[in-house]
Amino acid sequence: MRYLVVGAGPAGTAAVVAIRRRDPGGRIVVVAPEAGPPYSRAMLPALVAGRVTLEELAFRPADEFERWGVSRRVARAVRLDRDRRELALSDGTLLPYDRLLLAPGGVPSRPAIPGLGLPGVFVLHEREDAVGILGGLAGADRAVVLGGGLIGLQVAEALGERGLAVDVVEQAPRLLPRLLDRRAAAMVQAAAEQRGVACHLGVSVARALAGEDGRLAAVRLGDGRELTTRMLVVAVGLRPDLSLAAPAGLAAARGILVDTAMHTSAPGVYAAGDVAECADGFCTPLWPRAAEGGRVAGSNMAGGAERRQGITWPQTAWHLFGVSGVALGESAGAAPQDTIYELACGPAYRRLVLREGRLVGALLVGEIRTAGVLAGLMRRGGTHRSALRQLGYAEVAPGG
Repeated sequence: MRYLVVGAGPAGTAAVVAIRRRDPGGRIVVVAPEAGPPYSRAMLPALVAGRVTLEELAFRPADEFERWGVSRRVARAVRLDRDRRELALSDGTLLPYDRLLLAPGGVPSRPAIPGLGLPGVFVLHEREDAVGILGGLAGADRAVVLGGGLIGLQVAEALGERGLAVDVVEQAPRLLPRLLDRRAAAMVQAAAEQRGVACHLGVSVARALAGEDGRLAAVRLGDGRELTTRMLVVAVGLRPDLSLAAPAGLAAARGILVDTAMHTSAPGVYAAGDVAECADGFCTPLWPRAAEGGRVAGSNMAGGAERRQGITWPQTAWHLFGVSGVALGESAGAAPQDTIYELACGPAYRRLVLREGRLVGALLVGEIRTAGVLAGLMRRGGTHRSALRQLGYAEVAPGG
């Protein structure tokens, strides 16, 4: 049996492990554009900050694929022929397969802003991006981060630790708009500003401006203000990499559509990780979900009959500027018919969203010890109003 795995992240690596456990003799080839051992992209901001080294990014030993008898191809997959069951690589190689996993992850979104091609403009998605940012530190004392989401704030914190003055530009009226309500966002903003990070909210970058040397010298905001900077990091999110799936005619919406076995609409083709879209939403953007999807796909590619467990709500944990938080389910907002409970005590803030008496969202900032309990309540369902009142939560008006 010939197995091809596109992507060496958590989904692709978990798939390789699952395949090898079921099929010790099958031929496995992993295709990925970066050499070296599988590494954690979530740790790239820590690399920029200097908290970890390049070697410490790896989550698998450098020789593990070799010990499993897995071949590596350092190239990009550029074309899928689902009828011939062949994958074309950027180096001109054609690889046949019996079973194929697509787990290339996402690609950074690049807004249509003039000047984003200037030297001094970066994204942070791969190791080379982090190395480029580190190389640009020598000529920069200020940095602008476009995007006040989780990655953007992690980058801003990292650059601040490197001694740069940092401006965060976020088009939404608050930081982390997909995770936090106004009160929680204000707490994170206050912590960021205490660390010297300036937050410009409700505005975006209109243009990146070059200096006399042809490199980035400033950014112009939509309200006309200009921020002098030699470094701009664009962190406005990721989109699923559909460059293989769309031309091959795989069923897709925002991502590649898969069933609970992680099988796509094409025979012998599976998908997992950030690129896969399930009936209950994306199988990740979280590491455990990506790994679980890859494990299920790999097992089934090798003849198993696994099914991914249904996950109906997202969960995100973070630590930014000294503030820890957890967001579960519909944490940032609520429908008009929902009931909101809040509990604030000193630097801690908790917000729960109930729909028809059932807990559908939880937001904890500053104090997160009860996150596991709340996640359990969400999984089990049922009504919890009386228990919440006993815990000190007070009902407030819906909204965010």
